[in-house]
Amino acid sequence: MDIEAKKLLLIQQLLLVKQESILDKIENLLKINSSNLTTEQKNAIDKALVSSENNNKVSHKDAIKELSEKFPQYFN
Repeated sequence: MDIEAKKLLLIQQLLLVKQESILDKIENLLKINSSNLTTEQKNAIDKALVSSENNNKVSHKDAIKELSEKFPQYFN
């Protein structure tokens, strides 16, 4: 599913929401997402999501191993 199809699906689902509290939470999430991240961070997240969709994933175990080798001061 491409990004435009996902957006349309989300819009359709959003139109079915009956609880204002859920809409408030979604609105807050969108505000947080757009206001706190730089363009570079947003692009990195988008790139990671595309990579994940293409099954380019790293296990938690492998990620921790790589990070502990690169930043040993944070892993005691």
